[in-house]
Amino acid sequence: DGKPLKTFEYYPYPVWLARLASLPEVAAWTQQFYLAATKEEPEEKRDFADGSFVRKFQCALKKLFIRERGREDRFLHSMNVDFFNIEGNRIRGPVRSMGVISVLTYNIPGSHRDDPAYIYIPGLIPGITEPRAVLAHIRHYLVPFLEDLKIAYIRGIHISPLPSAAEG
Repeated sequence: DGKPLKTFEYYPYPVWLARLASLPEVAAWTQQFYLAATKEEPEEKRDFADGSFVRKFQCALKKLFIRERGREDRFLHSMNVDFFNIEGNRIRGPVRSMGVISVLTYNIPGSHRDDPAYIYIPGLIPGITEPRAVLAHIRHYLVPFLEDLKIAYIRGIHISPLPSAAEG
């Protein structure tokens, strides 16, 4: 009959990224991240910016993603999908399950990285039961986010600066 089995609402990545990038503390943290990631790699690793991945990862143009970024801001993320029982724990097991897609940003210091104010939630996966990962049942829920990431990685996302309060 053409009706979807379940409704999935997606919060677009470019919209969230523009909101995140407009926060003054995020702009400052991002600059600190770039400075740390472009220094000589420390022997003792204390943060994501200290690792070799940040120094060797290449963008679509085969340039180093962080070191050769020019004037662009570039963000590194990790994605997680987790399910929980929305009716609480029961002895007989979960009755109704809900999934959450969450994304952390590594440009943000570890002390703030898991603060809900800086976590991107692309969407919630509704369901009576948890989709089977082995059969890739969650792939349909990830497509909008992955398409946005693909565009951001290949073409980039232009975010216009907001006027400051002094400018009116």
